[in-house]
Amino acid sequence: MESISNGIYYREQGEGEPLVLLHGFPLDGTMWDEQLAFFSDKYRVITPDLRGCGLSEATETTSMDQMADDVASLLHRLGLRKAIVAGFSMGGYVLFALLRRHPELVSGVILTNTKAEADTEEGKAGRAKMAQSIREQGAAAAASAMLPKLLSPAASEEQRNRLQRMMLTQKPQGLIAAVLAMADRPDSTAQLGSIRVPTLVIGAEGDTIMPFSGAEAMAAAIPGAVLRRIEGAGHAANVERPELWNAAVREWLDAAF
Repeated sequence: MESISNGIYYREQGEGEPLVLLHGFPLDGTMWDEQLAFFSDKYRVITPDLRGCGLSEATETTSMDQMADDVASLLHRLGLRKAIVAGFSMGGYVLFALLRRHPELVSGVILTNTKAEADTEEGKAGRAKMAQSIREQGAAAAASAMLPKLLSPAASEEQRNRLQRMMLTQKPQGLIAAVLAMADRPDSTAQLGSIRVPTLVIGAEGDTIMPFSGAEAMAAAIPGAVLRRIEGAGHAANVERPELWNAAVREWLDAAF
């Protein structure tokens, strides 16, 4: 099933405990296609397009807090009191905001290929440069910058083409708002020790954006967190090696819930 609620487009499939999957930049909820199909046998899987992304409405500006509030509002409108929430890359930043602003809604946390730290000054400058490139060249600027970083050299041509198509369909206004919002996000490192729900941290062997050492440090800072490493994958590990990502998450879900 797919629908739009308060300007936020989402898909859902399956019945059971809610599992919400938050995508990264410059992507949308279709990056979770394999997970939507795989986990819907036991879970009510929900894959929203974050504000400005995919088929959701774009605004001139946004923030991780606003995106988190959108997710909270969606859960409320769906009548859900709690959900297991997974955040990939930018989706992880939104998940940290959700934990700050609406902790009562989160029954479990999956942090995949993301980090808690804020951008460095160099990182912020890079995001401002990307925003300007998108203003001048459209979504193609984000696609050309990000595609080489999302997958490992071993990824298939089909996977590369899929992500490229996804990125090229994004609205430039939404991309600009999202990239600037990431630059402005707060540091979430101090939150890690206060997470008290079951948590899974996933990193990937070939992730050059979020090296596995960062996933190790993040897992070590979260009480009781489980750490898993996806071999043979770059940043978008759930897209490049869905069978390994799905198996790691399934094992953790079966043990934690």
